[in-house]
Amino acid sequence: MNELLSSQNIESLSPEEKRELLKALLEKQTSQWSLTTGQKALWYLYKLNSQSTAYNTGFALRITSVLNIDALHVALKNIYQRHPLLGAQFVLSDDVPVCKPAIIVPELQVTNLNGRAEEDIYATVLAAYQQPFSLETSASRCMLFSIAPADHIFMFSVHHIIFDDGTTIVLLRELMQAYREAAGYEAAEWRLAGKPVDFGQYVLQEQLQLQGEKGAALYRFWETQLDTMPQMPPLSGYPVAAPSGGIIKNEVGFAISVASYQHLKEQSRMQGVTVFSWLLAVFQRVIMRYTAQQHITVGIPVSGREHKAFADTVGYFVNLLPVSVNSTGATTFTTYLNASVAAFSEAFQHKDLPFATIAAMPGAREKGGADGLVPVVFNYLSHNGGWSGLMEQQQSPGSLVFSPYHLPSQEDAFDFTFELKDEGGSISGNCKFNAGKYEPAFIQSFCELFLDYLDVTLATPSVELKELDVHLSPRMRQQLAVWNETRGTYAGNMTVTGVWHEMVSRYPERNALFAGNEYYTYAALDKAAAQLAQYLQLQGVKRGDRVGLMLSRNAEMIISMLGVLKAGAIYVPVDPGYPEERIRVMLETAACSYLITDTDLTGDQITCIGARQWADIRSLEGNVEAVELSQGDGAYIMYTSGSTGRPKGVMSMHGNIVNLVKENRYVKVGPDDKFILISNYVFDGCTFEIFGALLNGATLYLPADAQIFDAGAIKQFIHLHNINIGFWTTAYFNQLIDADPAVISTFDYLTTGGEVMSRMHISKAFPYCKRPGSLINVYGPTECTTFSTYYPIISYDEYSPQLPIGQPLSNVQTYILDEHLNPVPIGARGELYIGGAGVSAGYLPDSIVTENRFIPAPWDKDTRIYATGDLVAHRPDGMLHYAGRKDEQLKFRGYRVEPAEISHALCQHPQVLTACVLHHVDANGNNGLYAFVASGEQQPEEQTLRDFLMQLLPHYMVPAYYYCLPELPLNQNGKVDKGALIRLISTQIPVQQDPAQPFTPAEATVAAIWEELLNKTPGPDDNFFAQGGHSLLAWRLCTRLTAHTGADIQLAQFVKEPTVRAISKYIMQQHQKPPNKEGRLMKADREKFRHTPSK
Repeated sequence: MNELLSSQNIESLSPEEKRELLKALLEKQTSQWSLTTGQKALWYLYKLNSQSTAYNTGFALRITSVLNIDALHVALKNIYQRHPLLGAQFVLSDDVPVCKPAIIVPELQVTNLNGRAEEDIYATVLAAYQQPFSLETSASRCMLFSIAPADHIFMFSVHHIIFDDGTTIVLLRELMQAYREAAGYEAAEWRLAGKPVDFGQYVLQEQLQLQGEKGAALYRFWETQLDTMPQMPPLSGYPVAAPSGGIIKNEVGFAISVASYQHLKEQSRMQGVTVFSWLLAVFQRVIMRYTAQQHITVGIPVSGREHKAFADTVGYFVNLLPVSVNSTGATTFTTYLNASVAAFSEAFQHKDLPFATIAAMPGAREKGGADGLVPVVFNYLSHNGGWSGLMEQQQSPGSLVFSPYHLPSQEDAFDFTFELKDEGGSISGNCKFNAGKYEPAFIQSFCELFLDYLDVTLATPSVELKELDVHLSPRMRQQLAVWNETRGTYAGNMTVTGVWHEMVSRYPERNALFAGNEYYTYAALDKAAAQLAQYLQLQGVKRGDRVGLMLSRNAEMIISMLGVLKAGAIYVPVDPGYPEERIRVMLETAACSYLITDTDLTGDQITCIGARQWADIRSLEGNVEAVELSQGDGAYIMYTSGSTGRPKGVMSMHGNIVNLVKENRYVKVGPDDKFILISNYVFDGCTFEIFGALLNGATLYLPADAQIFDAGAIKQFIHLHNINIGFWTTAYFNQLIDADPAVISTFDYLTTGGEVMSRMHISKAFPYCKRPGSLINVYGPTECTTFSTYYPIISYDEYSPQLPIGQPLSNVQTYILDEHLNPVPIGARGELYIGGAGVSAGYLPDSIVTENRFIPAPWDKDTRIYATGDLVAHRPDGMLHYAGRKDEQLKFRGYRVEPAEISHALCQHPQVLTACVLHHVDANGNNGLYAFVASGEQQPEEQTLRDFLMQLLPHYMVPAYYYCLPELPLNQNGKVDKGALIRLISTQIPVQQDPAQPFTPAEATVAAIWEELLNKTPGPDDNFFAQGGHSLLAWRLCTRLTAHTGADIQLAQFVKEPTVRAISKYIMQQHQKPPNKEGRLMKADREKFRHTPSK
C-alpha cells in the first residue's frame, strides 16, 4: 500500500483517478489495515509495557430488569459481526504494526456475585475491568456479573486503540437494538441502514490527506504555531512525592449545577458561541491564573468522525490539537472569549495533522518543557441526545432497564486532563491527574476555582479580566485568612535594651556569655557594655548614630553590640576580611562616624576606637545617659548583595529583634538554655543566636574560629557544654552531618536554613535528633529580620521531594501575590510578600529601592509588606513551599548573592566588554558560579580576573569557573542567551592554568590534602575555588594543614592566594616543622606528588 501511495502524485489526480486509487488501496488491505498515526503511538506504548492498563476503556451498565442471557450473547455476536474491528488483532507485518480485523466473538464470561456486599462487587468488577490486553490476540472483552434475577452488571472492556468516546454511544445503541431483536421483539433499526464503513477506510483517508500539498500545508501551519507556542510551567507550585510502583493516576469529580447549566446555554446563545467555547475560555483563564502566563497552550481532543460516513463506525478517531491562545489585549471576558474562539477555530481548520507528527517536529521538545508539549488537556464530551436517547429506548417493549455503572475513567496519557461530559440536561466533570505531580487537594481547589469563574462570567459576561483574576473561592479566602492569624502572646518591652535590662535585673549572676574560655555573668556583661556606651556618649555618639564594628569573634564583639545599643546608636557589623573597597562603601553608605575594632586603625573620615582605647573604656564607671528608645528605632544595619553592583544596607529595628526571639512559637527559650554562635556577625543569622540567648536569660557560647570548621572539635565543644539551641546554615549543617551526625544529639532546637535542605542529610541526622521537631527548617530574608517562617521536621519523609519552609512566625504574615498584587489560588506559584513585626525599616541610603521593595499593602495602605522576590506556593495544609527566585538572586553556600553584582564588578576590568554570571550544578554535582566574559581579541587570564574580583568582592562571590568569549550569545529578544551559556559548560573547557608542574615536598603535602577534599588533582597554580572549593572546605584545608605542618594558616591568608604554590610558600616561611613526608592524613596517590626534577 505504501508503494501505491508513494508512486502517485495525489494532488495531480482527477476525482475519478482518486476514486480508482482508493478502490485499489481498499482491495490491497482486505485482510489487514495499516494503523493511523495515533494508533501507532498507542501500539508503541503497549509494546513498552504490555501489562499496563492505562489505555483500558469501555463502559459498564447496572441492569435492573430480568435479563435473557442467551439473547445478550446473540446480540453480542451480531455486534461483533457488524464491526470486525472489535475482534481485531494487532501484529507485526514486515516489522510494521498492522491491524487484522476479524469476526471473533469473545465468550461472555458470567460470574455469580449473589449475596456479595456492594464493596466486594465493585472490587470484583474493577479487577476484571483493569485486566491488561494482549493486543496480538484480542482488544476487547465482555463480562456479566449476576447479583440477582433482576440485578446484573454488564461490563464491556476495550483497549483505546480501537475505541473512542463516540464509539460508546454507537455500541450501546446498537447493543440495545440487537438485544430486543434477539429476545423476539422488533428487528434492529441498524439492519435497515446497512453495514457501516470500516475503520480501514478512515486509515486510508488519513494517509491520502497527508500526501501531497495538503499535508505540506498542514505541516507548515503547525511549524509556524510551534515557533510562537509558549513553554508552560507546571500548574502546581509545589512538587509531590512520586508514588512507589510507578505512575499512579487519580481523579476528582465535580458537577455544574442544573441552574448554572441552563444559564450557560442561554448566555452562550446570546454571545453567539457554543457551550464548549464558553467552558474552554473559562478553563483557559483558570490555567492562566495558576501559571501566571497570558499566553498558554491547552490540548483539546477532537474527533475525525465529523464526516457522516463514519457516524456509525467503531474505531479510534481522536486527534489532539495543541491550541495556543494569548489574552494580551483582551480587557473583558467577552473579548477574551472571542479570542479563544478564534484560536480554536484556526487550529481546528488544521486538525488533520496527527498530534504525534506535531510532537515530533523540531523544537517541539524544547517548547514542551518538563511536562511535554501539552501539559494540560481540556476534553469536552457532548453526549447531548446520546444517553438521553438510550434512556428513551428503555420504554420500548423488551428493552433492558439500566443505568451507567461508574468505573474509573481511562488512565489518561497526560498529567492533567479536565473532562466535562455534557448529557444535554446536566454537565458532570472529572479531573484526571498524575498523582506523582498533583495532590487531590490541589485538584479540588482547581475545580472549585473553575466553577467560581464560571459563575462570575455567567453573571457578568463583560466582567473585566483584572476583576475576574482577583476572584478566589470563599473557601480559599477563608483559608488564607486563617493561616495568617499569627498574633503572639508576648506583651512586654519591645526594645532590645529594655528587654536586656529586664534580664540583667532578673538574672544578674547567671552566665550570659562564654567566650575565650571565660564566663561573663549578665551583670558583668552589662557593666562592660555600659562602659563602652558611656565612652561612646562622651565621644558625642547620640541616638540614631551609626557605629561600625570590625571585630574578631570574641567577647568584645558582643560587648560592642550591646554598648552601641545602650548608647542609643545603631551598630554596623563589618567583616575584617572584606576587601578594602567594600569596607569603604559599607561605612560610607551607612554614614558611620565611628568604627570599633580590636586592632589599632586610623582614618581620615571616621573616628576609630581600637586596642588603645579599650583600656580607657574599661576604666569608666559605666554611667550611661538614659536614651528613650522605641520599637521603631534602628538597632543594626547589615549588608546584602546588591544587583546594582553595590551592597545594600538593611536597617532592622528594635521591635524586629524582640519579635524574633521573645515568646515566638518556633522555639521555646528559658534561662537554662545554651545557645551556640556559629554565624559570622555580619550575617543576620547571628541575630537569632545572640539575642535569642541574651534576651531570654540563656547563655551564649562562642567557639573559637578554629573549632567551628573542625567537625571533631565543634562536636566536642557542643557536647562538653551541653549546647541545646542554635542556627546553622544549610551548607554548614550538611558538612557536619556528613562528618558525624551525632553532633546534633544535644539540641532541643536546631534551626537551619539559607538553601533548600538536602533530604539525604536530613535522613542521616534524624536518628540523632532528641525528638521529632527539634530540627527546624527556617526561611527569611535579611529585610525581614532573620526568620519569617519555620517548619519543624516531624518526619524526614513527611514531605517529598522537598521540605516546605513552613508557616509564619508569631506576628508575621505571608502573602503570595501575582504581578498585579492579587492573591494567587492555593497551590499556585506567586511572589512571597511578608508583613508584620519582622519587616525592617528598609535600605540605606537608597529610598528608591526601599519604595520598590517595601510597599503599602493593596488592602491596607497603612500596612507595609516586603517583596522578597522569592516564588512560593501554599500547600493544602498551609505550609509554604519554596519554588525559586523571581529574579536572579540566589542563596549560595548560605550567602545571598546577586549575580548582577558580580557581572558589574567584572565589567570594571579594562579587558572585559560585558559579562554574565550564572549559578549551575553540572551532571557530576559540581555546584558553582560561572563567569562568562566577552573580551574581544585580548582574552584576560583566569587568575587575572579572579585577583581583580578578590579586590572588590567577598570570596564567596568570586566565581569558580571562567569562560572568555569574543561576544556573549543573544536570544531573539536581544538578551543574553543564558541557556546557550549553560550548554557551553558541557561542551567547552573553561580557561585553564598551565599544565601541572613538578611539586616540591611541601607542595605535595598541600596538594594531597587538597585532592582529598575536592577529589580533583591540582596544579601548582590552580585556584582552590576554581576547582569547586568553597569557604567551608577552605576552612577544613587550613585546619588540617595547620595540624599537619605546625604552621598557623589563617583562612584570610589562604583566600588571598588560594593556590598550592602560594600556600606552600607561606608554610615554609613559618619556619615550623617540615611537612610529614609520610602524609598519614592523605588518601591520594603519593607517587603523583613525588618531587621528580627530571620530569
